[in-house]
Amino acid sequence: MQILAHYRINYMYIFEINPASALSPYQMYSFTLRFSFILFLCCLLASTIFRIHDTRLPSYKLPIMIMSGCFGFIMFCPLNFFYRNARWTLIKCIAVIMIAPFSVVKFRHFFFANIITSTNQMMYDTADMICFYQHSGPFKGKVP
Repeated sequence: MQILAHYRINYMYIFEINPASALSPYQMYSFTLRFSFILFLCCLLASTIFRIHDTRLPSYKLPIMIMSGCFGFIMFCPLNFFYRNARWTLIKCIAVIMIAPFSVVKFRHFFFANIITSTNQMMYDTADMICFYQHSGPFKGKVP
């Protein structure tokens, strides 16, 4: 957004964003920083659990479950904080992408779907990371 604004491209008109509920680049950076901090804490917790081989500690899957729970809470929380209008616009956009053959597709849906399909390697790496957490670690054989 900051690059588009720098080159004076009217991205709000192109992507059909409501100017009253649009996020500024500072707000996007702030939200990303907060969510990245939660991710850092979960990774730190995972690192600590991997280094301490104590059977009384919770499962090594706990940090990923905490991160997924935080993300789900932030995305689907109906309360008016964490930029609710922007979150619901994103959720509606993803819903339209999923039913694209049966609905009207606008430029913002096409553009976002293109970004999602362009991150193919990242999606494979994420799947590998999930498999690593499920099938390895110091608790292999101890956790059902």
